[in-house]
Amino acid sequence: PRGGGAVLFQSASGTLKFLSTGDFNARPADTGFGMAAGTSPSVASRIGFNGWLAAFQANTGNLFTAAWYGTPSVTGVDTGLGMMHGTSPSIIYLKDGTPLIAFQANVGRLFVTKGLPHQAADTGFLMDQVSSPCLVQLRDGTPLIAFQAPNGNLMTTQGNFTAAVD
Repeated sequence: PRGGGAVLFQSASGTLKFLSTGDFNARPADTGFGMAAGTSPSVASRIGFNGWLAAFQANTGNLFTAAWYGTPSVTGVDTGLGMMHGTSPSIIYLKDGTPLIAFQANVGRLFVTKGLPHQAADTGFLMDQVSSPCLVQLRDGTPLIAFQAPNGNLMTTQGNFTAAVD
């Protein structure tokens, strides 16, 4: 939003709320989208782009995305992709403007979605069932995901997500 960003959080009533960081006098806006208890949203914005895209676990257990493009309302999409109970996704925009989301699917493995519509790819990497991945973009534009394996070790995978490093 005008070169700023947004803060998103789960309200006490369990819905997704947001506050544009460019307007500190504003009150948080309630999207009305229900979130799974104990989870957190992840938000990404692009330079030169008025808006944001968020990913979160909905109260249905599915991965849900919400977008705001400077308009009065927030649009939402239920991807239909099941998430492990109590986990949170991570989202970034790649350098080309494509959104990338990493999440723990309800089968206990690390999944990624790239672009819209959301089509999931199973990396095959098992995750600790109470952990959430962290997604970042390296300086050269390569996406990297850090996640906890079932044995408790920190793992990373990058690029096409076909190999992981302990």
